[in-house]
This record gives sequence, C-alpha cells and structure tokens, in this order.
Amino acid sequence: MVHINRFDHQIYTPEQVSEFLDRIALPAKYRSSPVLKDKNVANTAEGLAFATVLQKYFLANVPWENLDLHYSSHHTVSLDPMHLFHKIVERGMGRGGYCMENTAIFGIVLASLGYDIMTTGARVNEAVQPVAASKNWKGPKYDGW
Repeated sequence: MVHINRFDHQIYTPEQVSEFLDRIALPAKYRSSPVLKDKNVANTAEGLAFATVLQKYFLANVPWENLDLHYSSHHTVSLDPMHLFHKIVERGMGRGGYCMENTAIFGIVLASLGYDIMTTGARVNEAVQPVAASKNWKGPKYDGW
C-alpha cells in the first residue's frame, strides 16, 4: 500500500537541505555553488550542472531499497516529505528508499533549491529485460505503477 501526499509546494528549509547535502556526502568544493545562495540560478546552465552533481552524489550515497515493504509491520510506503526526510536523512543507518521515495525526496530538494520540477508516474517495459529474449514473450508488457 502506498500513501501519497502531493508536495507541489512543499519545500525543505535551508537547514534541511544542508543536512541532505551531508547525507549525500556532497564535497565542500560544491557547497559554494550559487544555486545554494540564490534560487534564481537553479534554472540556468550553471544550475543544471549543479543538479547533475547532486544527482551523482545522491545516486552514489542513497540506496534504492524496499525493506519497509517486506520487513515492517505496516508494509507501506509514505511519500510525506517529512517522513521521507526523517527516514532517509535524519534516521541515518545508511537507509534509502523505494524508487518513489528516493525520487520524491530528490524532487523536493530540487524544488527547495528553486528548480522547476514536474512529477510524473512511470512504469518499466519488460522489453528491456532478459525476458524479452524468450520465445514466449508477447511484449511489450509493463509492470505496475
């Protein structure tokens, strides 16, 4: 079961963004980016370069995992921004989140920095998986949301 809260206008505080940057182990040399000081820089070429750096460190330091779905007593995922922040940033223990949890927190951080973001759903087409090579494949077939 998935609990979804819209976060179109939800942003993290500068202090929370700083904690997020610590969580993704963003090196000091990037901490002086103009994007961190002026939200108007986010949607420029310089802002795009910084977003690329953020994505690189986020992907390298926050795992994609589904432990809560399998091993918690509630078997649910929450997209509440504060829940995500607590789970992935504050709680520590090297935890990450399910695909939509990681994507949501990264989107909220980008919005907090002034980036124009658009959230959307996505599915995986099995054609890119080894099953597509089987003789019985009747593709394309998409997994659930």
